[in-house]
Amino acid sequence: MKDEALSELIHDLNNIDEDPLSSDELKKVMHKRGLPLRYLGKICSHAALNHTREIAVIEIISRAA
Repeated sequence: MKDEALSELIHDLNNIDEDPLSSDELKKVMHKRGLPLRYLGKICSHAALNHTREIAVIEIISRAA
């Protein structure tokens, strides 16, 4: 179930159906779809758009600090 939701989110992010402009917006989109933030790394790996990948990386780094 989580894999399916994650695949759908990545598809929507890559097709700009979902276009978060900040890490807060990305977190809200993930939580709205029932995805925990531990999947940020998968989003980084599969995001086709640089700004989406950058937002996810920034969130990962801020959580690691």
